[in-house]
Amino acid sequence: VTVHCEEWATLFSKTDLGLPEEQHLTFPSGHPARNIDHILTNSSIDVQGMKVVNVSLSDHLPIAMEIKLPHDIHLAR
Repeated sequence: VTVHCEEWATLFSKTDLGLPEEQHLTFPSGHPARNIDHILTNSSIDVQGMKVVNVSLSDHLPIAMEIKLPHDIHLAR
């Protein structure tokens, strides 16, 4: 994924965060033409899939991501 913003480049160079390979058009919600909404991940997160949810609740469409957590992470119940 190409980063065209100095702030993103700085964030990615100082952390293990990054953008998933999949990119989706989410703005404006009526006729999406721009990819300006993101979910950041790190190398320990296995992204199983991403999709834009076609629900117009604002001027941006939401993104849903299915992930597989690392084996050593246990969620409290």
